[in-house]
Amino acid sequence: MGSESILQSQTSTRPRTNDSDPISSVLTLTEMAALLRIPKATMYKLAQLGRVPAFKVGKHWRFLRRDVEEWLAAHSAKAVSVEVGER
Repeated sequence: MGSESILQSQTSTRPRTNDSDPISSVLTLTEMAALLRIPKATMYKLAQLGRVPAFKVGKHWRFLRRDVEEWLAAHSAKAVSVEVGER
């Protein structure tokens, strides 16, 4: 399953009607942790360290869907190239 379809299936309980809809284009920390299947504390630490594309609104971390999709694609490609190189 591609990263985009994972993103679409796991990020929100809200119906996804329009990619330009500002609500569906912003993910919460909880949604990002669910997407990556990692604990929320780990997601929080990754955001704090700048390891994932994120920004704060007040004290809350938010993630733009388009940035996350690009980040996932880039990191998926790196993981595949490392695996191929190890064999």
